[in-house]
Amino acid sequence: MANGFIMRHFRFQRLLYFALFWSFSSAGAWALIPETNLWPLFTGDASPDASRYQSWQGAGPLLFARDVEDKRAYGFRPFYVAFRQEEYDQRSFHVLYPFFNYRRRHLGYSWDLLTLLRYHRTGAPGDDPLVNFRLSPLLFYGKGPQPQDSSFGIMPIYGDVHTVFNQDRFKWVLFPLYGRAEKNGRSLTMAPWPFLKIYRGEDAGGVDFWPFYGRRYIEDNYERRFFLWPLGYHTRSELWKEEPFVAHGFLPFYSRSRSESAESASYFWPFFGYTNSFDPEYRENRYFWPLVVQRRGENQYTNRIAPFYTRSIRRFRDRQWILWPIYRHETSVNRNLLDEKTQILYFMYWSLRQSDPARPEAPPATKTHVWPIYSHWNDGAGRRQTQIFSPLEVFFQYNEIVRTTYSPLFALYQRDIDESADRSRHALLFRLLTWQRQGDDYRFNLGPLLTVEREEGRRGINLLRGLIGYEQERGATLFWLDLFSEDEDDSAPHLE
Repeated sequence: MANGFIMRHFRFQRLLYFALFWSFSSAGAWALIPETNLWPLFTGDASPDASRYQSWQGAGPLLFARDVEDKRAYGFRPFYVAFRQEEYDQRSFHVLYPFFNYRRRHLGYSWDLLTLLRYHRTGAPGDDPLVNFRLSPLLFYGKGPQPQDSSFGIMPIYGDVHTVFNQDRFKWVLFPLYGRAEKNGRSLTMAPWPFLKIYRGEDAGGVDFWPFYGRRYIEDNYERRFFLWPLGYHTRSELWKEEPFVAHGFLPFYSRSRSESAESASYFWPFFGYTNSFDPEYRENRYFWPLVVQRRGENQYTNRIAPFYTRSIRRFRDRQWILWPIYRHETSVNRNLLDEKTQILYFMYWSLRQSDPARPEAPPATKTHVWPIYSHWNDGAGRRQTQIFSPLEVFFQYNEIVRTTYSPLFALYQRDIDESADRSRHALLFRLLTWQRQGDDYRFNLGPLLTVEREEGRRGINLLRGLIGYEQERGATLFWLDLFSEDEDDSAPHLE
């Protein structure tokens, strides 16, 4: 019954299409994007052949469906949003994201509540499925065709769980009284944690009596010791190298490290110290770290007098802070492209400019956010988009679910310009007013009340979707009927 409820949500879009199918009759064969505006009940953009809606929304921005790259997104904002990708047979939906999330792929499905309660099931048809259920960090359950797929645990009473806490296997009884972690053929026994730890393995070993003394090692890899943690320590790592990394100290009075590429020392840690690097070559001096830092060397430059001014240059990245955190500017080369990022108070103003150093004459791509008022995108190839208001875009620029679910709820005004097609579109108050233009052709909609349009020299105006209207070639209409016809009716009798 529960599975049937979960899967029925995929019929939601078909029901909406059926209820709104009649409105396609109003879309003519215009070169402009065919659109239907019955605001606030329904607004939609049809495909050029008027066979389907590429995007639509109803009840303002709440009900919606639209194409998102290679997926179809639809739902009822902000309560329910779904994505369908036919090519890879993938489905997902989200209820009050991130509260509940469901994802289905070819060989299985998963769901979670706030990422804390998770259920995952995978398996080819006819095979025993692999099932995992977790309420982190309290309850763990797993079952599958292999012994290592089976897990069960109730924290802190008892557990024997695979692939958890970044370990291959973790066992516990009345944790922290007893615990055992296994990874890469090595084990760590804790009895009790964190006071007694025993490390074992074919090439590893050690024991900790925290906080008094501890030692652990992996042959030809590293050896670490501490005493009176965190005051005294001695570490040797990268033992396979000719000159391994060595670090020792007694904090906060003194610390020192050396490797084949650099040496570093600190006095009254972390306030005073220096670093000499041999590859790349540079020297860094620290005074009342992190307030005053100076670095000079090969492709290396730092001059920090915090919070007043900082400039740091490392290889292909140049960063500047002025009156931190008021102003920040960064220039970097990424994938042979030049990125210039400017921030004022972190997110109040955020701008990214991307250009091609090999083609300085080419227009740059830009992205700008003025929180929470304004967001603007320019791909550098003639496509520009603007949104007012935009309180979420600067924080979730790469989260498709947030941008689809929540961002349109604040979009009182949107603009889309495509210079390559000589086309522009504007929408105000969740498409109560829309304006689109292509070349000399245009269309203006004030909801279902008024439409003014021109295409290929043909002009028209109508009220209430044609209840009263006039079209240059068709003439006047009333109650969707022609009042006058310019075409002669050959079937009517003629006076001689």
